[in-house]
Amino acid sequence: MYKIISLLSVLVVGCTPTQHIVMRDGKIQEAKVVALDAPREPYTLEIEKRLKEAGFKVLRVPTRTLVKDQTSETRTEIYKEAEARYVVSLIADIRDRCFAGGYNFENFTAELVDVKTNETVVSYSDNGYSENCTPLSGEIYQEATNAISGAWAKQ
Repeated sequence: MYKIISLLSVLVVGCTPTQHIVMRDGKIQEAKVVALDAPREPYTLEIEKRLKEAGFKVLRVPTRTLVKDQTSETRTEIYKEAEARYVVSLIADIRDRCFAGGYNFENFTAELVDVKTNETVVSYSDNGYSENCTPLSGEIYQEATNAISGAWAKQ
């Protein structure tokens, strides 16, 4: 009976929908520099670690410099200047925490945004178990990292 329940659990988890959507054609030719736009949660650290392993320079915040431009005699524009052209936005709805440290996500979305054009370059979305959720571990963190890294040309 235990084997049947285990098999059914694996089949159900294996059928979770994954979406990896490339939003624009062409590969990024610039250096692998991204900023994170995400809460400082353990899953954010997992993505950051994997991005660094994939050769990315990961900035903690996308902007730090406040810029004032006098555009006319009566108008001054104030904005934060981006230090990274590309931002990784992470949004996660957590269902449960696993004993080994992973998560069971109701939804996990990672998007790569080009702040110069204000366009989404890549969007990855999945649900289910992350790494470190024995025996049902998935590969959400690595798949999200692969989707983001895949937007860049081989260097």
